[in-house]
Amino acid sequence: MRRCVQALVGAVLSASLMVSPMAVALATEADAAGGAATLDEGEVSAATVTDEVSPLLITEIETDQPSGQRYTYVELYNNSDTPINFKDYVFYYCYEGGMGTGKTFGAGDAYGSYEYGSGEAGVFIEPGKTLVLWMSDDTSKKGRSLADFNAFYGTSLVENEDIVRIPYSGIHSTAVRGYFFGKNADAVMVSAWSNVDGDDIATGNPDKQAIQYVYPGSGRVCERSGTAAATPGSVDPAQVPTERVHFAEKQAKIESVSACGDSGFEAAAEIPYEGTSASMFATLHYRQKIDGEYGDYRSVAMVPQGDGKTFKATVDSGDIFADEVEWYVSAFGGEGSEVRSSEQKTKVTAVLPDASKQAPFYVTEVAANPSPPMGASIPTSRFTTTPIRRSTFPISRFSTTTTILRKQLRNRARPGRCLISRRFWNLGRRWCTG
Repeated sequence: MRRCVQALVGAVLSASLMVSPMAVALATEADAAGGAATLDEGEVSAATVTDEVSPLLITEIETDQPSGQRYTYVELYNNSDTPINFKDYVFYYCYEGGMGTGKTFGAGDAYGSYEYGSGEAGVFIEPGKTLVLWMSDDTSKKGRSLADFNAFYGTSLVENEDIVRIPYSGIHSTAVRGYFFGKNADAVMVSAWSNVDGDDIATGNPDKQAIQYVYPGSGRVCERSGTAAATPGSVDPAQVPTERVHFAEKQAKIESVSACGDSGFEAAAEIPYEGTSASMFATLHYRQKIDGEYGDYRSVAMVPQGDGKTFKATVDSGDIFADEVEWYVSAFGGEGSEVRSSEQKTKVTAVLPDASKQAPFYVTEVAANPSPPMGASIPTSRFTTTPIRRSTFPISRFSTTTTILRKQLRNRARPGRCLISRRFWNLGRRWCTG
């Protein structure tokens, strides 16, 4: 049920809701004493509260330091009316591939554990307050002291109250990195990325800058808004919503599910929640019958409808190729265990795209590893009413985007007919023409 798609889920949820972000202009530059940070002009927006608002936000990330320093960090903000025990959360420090890559840190033995000096006690982020995650180096090595950290930034943070050590050598200064936080990998509450468009911080960071993030108003992704003087433990009001949300985690209960297959496939579920719907994770799992057998399940995050209970998910008609879908819904409310509805089957009607959206060429069959000497054959068909010379459509492999067919073939694909392309080695995987 792996949800969380490389920061895509939050964007989908945000786009599915009626959101009216409120632009907020920043008025002052940060002063030498660490005043309010000024973000890049034209890039700043704060947001009003909506139904699907994350209680946990990422507000600042520091990715670069002079050689030998260990002062990179991630700053979190409690955007709710309830204290959040960070010990319940896992920090997924991801590489460019997203979830499933990089490092994982948490309070359990299964992770590179946070350094809680008080043993079993939690570290609570109070409403409207922050927690700084300091990448302070591995516990087996000599790292900088908290006094060094506070002296470097001019702060007075207290260990295991508003700053926690993460046993890692530091955030990568130039490579794309992701920061995901949730109860588990299938229940990520918030995420953000750094260095997506190149180095966010100048090499060596001579001006002690940090990447600033704002919240778009809904969903589970915080967006980069610029850079400003690093202020660990301090948040500019323009970075966060004007009101904090009510956050109430509880055992999920699926009261009902339904589905319709008239045009594509749409499923709905009633799963009551209290306060922000971000506390509830609902997922549609579906699979289709292929050659008389069902394939693997695919998962789609369900979108809250703003009424305190209804979630919906739609599978586009272009992704439906069978006449029946088997499906179920799962839900997790932050407390207790995940629950699932019973598996159901729904008849679906395939919908062909209209002529203006149809591709002139498409792959109908691939024999990727046939017996010699036939090689691999890729039949292609077409919708248009005029012939097309095959040489104008080289075949590419998705895994490497390497074009493998460039000969000036004389064959033409006649309207409504197939053309066979052969190569005498194992081509493998997925294919496209164009």
